[in-house]
Amino acid sequence: DGHMVLGDDIIVILEFCRRFTEIQSISLTRCGLTDIVFEPLVVNGFTQLRHLKQLDIGRNLLKNDTVRVLIETYGQKLSNPIETIDLRGNALSFDDGVALLKGLTLIKELNGLAVGDLRQDRDNDHLNFQQRQLRTPELGIVCALIMELLLFNVTIRRVDLSKNLLDCECLHKLVDCLMETECVKELDISYNPVTNNGTDLSGVQRLQEFVRSSKQLLEVGINGITAVSPPVAPPAPANTGKTAKKYVIVAPTVPPPTPLMQKGALLHEQITISTMVNRSLRDNDRFAAFAAQLVEKHSKSRQTNYESDLTARDDDDVELPRTADYDFMRRNRIPLTGVTVTADNHIILTRAENAVQRFGF
Repeated sequence: DGHMVLGDDIIVILEFCRRFTEIQSISLTRCGLTDIVFEPLVVNGFTQLRHLKQLDIGRNLLKNDTVRVLIETYGQKLSNPIETIDLRGNALSFDDGVALLKGLTLIKELNGLAVGDLRQDRDNDHLNFQQRQLRTPELGIVCALIMELLLFNVTIRRVDLSKNLLDCECLHKLVDCLMETECVKELDISYNPVTNNGTDLSGVQRLQEFVRSSKQLLEVGINGITAVSPPVAPPAPANTGKTAKKYVIVAPTVPPPTPLMQKGALLHEQITISTMVNRSLRDNDRFAAFAAQLVEKHSKSRQTNYESDLTARDDDDVELPRTADYDFMRRNRIPLTGVTVTADNHIILTRAENAVQRFGF
């Protein structure tokens, strides 16, 4: 590890593999390996190791040719198959990650992900990849795994990708994957640099459009995302000792939001509202409660002094005339519902049996 592999080193490694065929683990991390150097190592050296189980070649300069060599060499090896391959930190793409999972069908651990156990566990509906340092190729492995499990009728309901290293491009790829499956209902991408440190909101905007136009996602975790999640002021320093007598310590404040931050905050709110709507549409009781809150919030009294008039008349059966904001309801896919607000502020929702479901945007 950490030693640059040059011409003479290759000769030594190949001779070592020829003499010691019982080797089970090889680690060549941070060695400056390229596709041109790695291919002869595998073809002329590693293939002689009959019991090789673990191969760690992370943090090198390997690209898609290495992916091809690994699949051709170990993808069809049925006797004593290799169990662990780690390629993290190389110049691989999303498609390379997909190809690795599809080509290495007997692998147990790939880039730090226990894909072998996940393939065998057909009863698990939750994929937890929290804090695994996932990047673009690892996301390709995750998305390919979800699609593979669907072929075996395994329903994945929740995917946790929080606290990783997924960027804006990764979020676009993730939305593409979600559009191909309707089983994922809960997604957590909190604390990922999906806005490229607050410079690109296109991925979050695409996610918001998907959540709003589809009834699929019921929960979306988007906390701790730069320019999207609400900023938090740092804690004030302790006001103790001699410093407290000499200086006035002012608590730090949150800086004023930039236009990009304002747009991100709006996307955050829209995603939250859309998931609430999606949950409401799947549950009649929840829908009634949610719609009641919306109607109360977005309704206006026709007369400002109507409540005082009702008190004077002491008539509990008189209905308070209010006008619902139907434009708001259409934009958020709330079915048009008859609304009655009584004098004691009870809201009665009446929905016709054959009411037309409207999906305005």
